[in-house]
Amino acid sequence: MDTTETIKFTVIGAVDVGKCWEVGTPIRMYDGSIKPVEEICVGDSVMGVDGRPKGIIETHVGEGKLYEVSQHTGDSYVVSEHHVLVLGSLSNRPPATPVLVQVEMSVMEYLSLSDQVRRDLRGLRLDGEGRVTTTRITVSERPMGRYAGFQIEGDGTFLAPDSTIWHNSTICGQILAKSNWIDDRSLQKIFETADRDNMTRSKWARVLDIFEDEMLRGKTHEYVNIPFSYGGRNYELVDTPGHLIFIREMITGISGVKIGCLVLSMINNEFEASFERGTIKEHLMIAKASGVEKMVILANKMDAVSWDREVFLEKCKRVTAFLKRLGFHDGDVTAIPVSGWLGIGLCDNTDMPEWHLKGSSKCLLEELASIHSSLVRSGPTSTGGATEGALRGERFVLDMRIINYPSIITIGFTAIFHIGGEEHEVTLVGLNKQKFIKNGDKCYAMWKFPEEVQLHTNAVIIRKDTQTIGFGKVIKAL
Repeated sequence: MDTTETIKFTVIGAVDVGKCWEVGTPIRMYDGSIKPVEEICVGDSVMGVDGRPKGIIETHVGEGKLYEVSQHTGDSYVVSEHHVLVLGSLSNRPPATPVLVQVEMSVMEYLSLSDQVRRDLRGLRLDGEGRVTTTRITVSERPMGRYAGFQIEGDGTFLAPDSTIWHNSTICGQILAKSNWIDDRSLQKIFETADRDNMTRSKWARVLDIFEDEMLRGKTHEYVNIPFSYGGRNYELVDTPGHLIFIREMITGISGVKIGCLVLSMINNEFEASFERGTIKEHLMIAKASGVEKMVILANKMDAVSWDREVFLEKCKRVTAFLKRLGFHDGDVTAIPVSGWLGIGLCDNTDMPEWHLKGSSKCLLEELASIHSSLVRSGPTSTGGATEGALRGERFVLDMRIINYPSIITIGFTAIFHIGGEEHEVTLVGLNKQKFIKNGDKCYAMWKFPEEVQLHTNAVIIRKDTQTIGFGKVIKAL
């Protein structure tokens, strides 16, 4: 493969659904109000450590083991076993001045440490003047219970009502950090900012946040193409806003991208919350309709399930079954066990399980390179996209699939078509050899636009109200 080519891919999914609190836990919003965690909605904003708003881009719920984190100074709070704690450790190496080093780890990782190490780790809070202070903590097991959580923009840290620093992170930052894609000047700025805030340990977690602030001027709700290199190859990560209120930006961002990476937690309840009850299926429909031809399942948090091969196979089988309903074939889907928290399986094969490395299995970046090479060899496909000539008309025939609509669809049904970055209100006026469409059907249908339009692409995403219900391809204009 020509290493000067760029391997372009996008990441789909609720990439970190494990930062969860017991139902009823109060969360400080950016406007100063307090909300129970289960009432947090996409589009809300919490208070960042730096005083700036951090937008909510995904929510989730579940049930499992809970642990109470008691603080000597500050409120106690109850979290799930995979919740990431933001802790501090003082480095006392005379004659140097003690330096507070930030450490982030899950509750289970914390409990696996020796008593002495745990005693040296402290919770982090902000005092009245905005300075980082520490407090002793103890963690104790609670009965099973319900939890809720969310994913936020940026480096993942935000403030609890009592100014305790809490955490929520992303997997993309880990990939970019490992690839050393950022220039020395920008990297030094991140380090200096982290040192000034006494949070040296968080410097890599801030990489993507700094990039968005400086390169996008705060436009964190728009898609962005992030180029980086690793192992002599060039890559481009298309980072899109996965939340529903910015669905148009997501559609525009991934248009033309042929490879998608679906990130899903392998932890029970978290997997169901994101895949079965979350927005992942809608994101996958959008990806397929936008021209994504190959999908890599990133089975995340495998370290939390002891790299259990059976867990990996069972959950990936369920995901693959849904992808086949969307039109993906066996050769279009691969799966990789990874740990976003530890960075395993992303850029190299280090510490990956032996059962995966047998044969030709690879880490993520190697798999992306292999897929890109096969796409180049096979040439362009007919999955949808730009047409040879513009289609003009008021009525169009669609080869379409309905995947996510609970009721039957009959003549007169209205919907929104997303085509080539534009939105059109349409009405169903004809069906081929059937009286109605039900969920799961693939059919030919005629749709009427309010007026004559000209289409430069044939890929269509079909939405009703706030949901993506299907997708298709324009095959004829009338």
